[in-house]
Amino acid sequence: MSRRAVRALPLIVAALAFVAHASTLLGTAFLYDDLHSVRDNAAIRELARIPSFFWDPDAFSDLPAPMYRPVLVASLSLCHAAGSGARFPFALFDLLVHAACAALLLDVARRLGASVRGAFVAAALFAVHPLAAEAVHMISARSDQLLLLGALVALRAQIAVARGRGCPAMLVAAGGVAIACGAKETGVLLPGVLVAAEVGLGGAQFRPLRAVRRVGPALAIALGYLLARRALLGVATAAPALTGGTDPTTGWGRDLVTQLATMGASLPRLFAQALVPVGLAIDPPVHFERDPLALGSLLGWASLALLFAAGLRAGRRRPAVVVGLALCAAICLPWVVVPLNAPLGEHRFYGALAGLALAVSPWLGAVARRLPRPGRAALVAAVLALGGLSTAHGSVLTDPQRAWDAALAVNPESASALQSLAQLRVDAADAAARAGDAAAQRTELLRAAALLDRAIALRPNAPGARRAMVLLRCRLGPQERGAMQAVPHAEVARSLQPKSPFRRLEQSAAYTLAGQVTGDPRWFDAAVEAALSCLEIREAKGLVFRTAAAAREAQGDLDAAIALLDESVARGLDHFEVRYDRARLLLRAGRAADARRDLAAVLAAEPFHAGARALLHAAPPR
Repeated sequence: MSRRAVRALPLIVAALAFVAHASTLLGTAFLYDDLHSVRDNAAIRELARIPSFFWDPDAFSDLPAPMYRPVLVASLSLCHAAGSGARFPFALFDLLVHAACAALLLDVARRLGASVRGAFVAAALFAVHPLAAEAVHMISARSDQLLLLGALVALRAQIAVARGRGCPAMLVAAGGVAIACGAKETGVLLPGVLVAAEVGLGGAQFRPLRAVRRVGPALAIALGYLLARRALLGVATAAPALTGGTDPTTGWGRDLVTQLATMGASLPRLFAQALVPVGLAIDPPVHFERDPLALGSLLGWASLALLFAAGLRAGRRRPAVVVGLALCAAICLPWVVVPLNAPLGEHRFYGALAGLALAVSPWLGAVARRLPRPGRAALVAAVLALGGLSTAHGSVLTDPQRAWDAALAVNPESASALQSLAQLRVDAADAAARAGDAAAQRTELLRAAALLDRAIALRPNAPGARRAMVLLRCRLGPQERGAMQAVPHAEVARSLQPKSPFRRLEQSAAYTLAGQVTGDPRWFDAAVEAALSCLEIREAKGLVFRTAAAAREAQGDLDAAIALLDESVARGLDHFEVRYDRARLLLRAGRAADARRDLAAVLAAEPFHAGARALLHAAPPR
């Protein structure tokens, strides 16, 4: 193969990656975790906030789910600015990152000793593989792409360090680890992968102390990231309970023994799909196994152990095998050990897929070299077929309705799919409301409620579905049959997350709704008590007083509602929404002059506040 042809290979691999997953550019709707981390995340809408992402873990999501991923959130903010929130810039960025990862994988494989043919085939298979589609198409899964990008940058630099390039390459390796850690917590394990590169390249000349010194800057970055997590989140790493789990279907209710037994039975599915990519879905079926000695779990772990042992034994003199398997293990280890609500996820396997491709690259080269011409044509056809499957799978992922319908077809017990389909119905209700079609709005909300009922039946201890049901019932209002159902859902959600102020505020809203249905003042008293109880567990917020005031307003006690908002302002919690609520109530109470002062404060803070402008226009003249 000529030098010109070899130099063109990274571009060919990048082009294959781009074409195979280009269907992501056709999507306009956000999917799954994209809703709270991208679409509804106010933090990413201002470029000026990017520096704060390095000390504000709450910028990760619109939900109360803090995570320290500053590089990821900064990239989302840049994409939001490029398209004013439209999905296309996000999708293009992810597609380009995937193409870059595929090209870098080719380069790293060659530098680790794989032949040109082997490195090219391995990178091409990774580029077009359908198992990578979820990481490319789901914007929130960009964390997995940036994790791999940082890992490959660090590996490329570490290879240069091992060959005597010295300090500059060590700093580049540390920079790669910084990108990976800033995108996902798994990045802290990458120094171990860099040590594996030293082992693979050093052979009999490997010196542990020298390897640690060479990996030192990257290790310092990983330790610094853990210290930052400890300072910002209160924990450096997760510490799952060894035993005593109560509900294996939820992350917090699954102990380590159950987690490992479950993963032993389920993880081989993803490795099998790396060979035969069928049955792909956003929420794959998982058998929750409590017995660590169960046959399925033991067979699963045994098969994976044999796979890795055979690979290491056969690849003792092949650095690409050692490093590839180390990368695969490092990517998988955190979500294998740490119980998550969704134990399996195709997007989490993105980096592991690259590690497997790197590990088999030496053998792929030998196979490609010995294949006759018809065999090579079959290999090309296989790559193209995988690309076609990726395009088909990606086209499903660009349409949330099709994506979740497909997930239900693969996993009929997917509570996540049902809850997400319910959210689509809520979005449709919002569209109907904007169009002024009240009947269609009510129909869509009732359809959403039916889907949430099914999700809760499958996962009764999942607080997300309970929360969604409370908000939905409150939105349907007291006149709707079944309004009182909001109360038990809110109470269960609070019992599942007793230290969450949001569950208490939702409980307050449910009690207010019950008071409106029954007319019993005790429900309104309970609503105020539930809202104000947030002051016992968290720093005071204006939202607490606004929620309590909403209960008194629904009861018809305007003076009590105004008094609660007065207390909020007196505490210095005078957010413009607090002022707006108070102005609205003051107008109803006939105190127009006081209302105008609050409205002026609202418009000074938020000049385009539509509600304040309308109230100011409606307020009686001085």
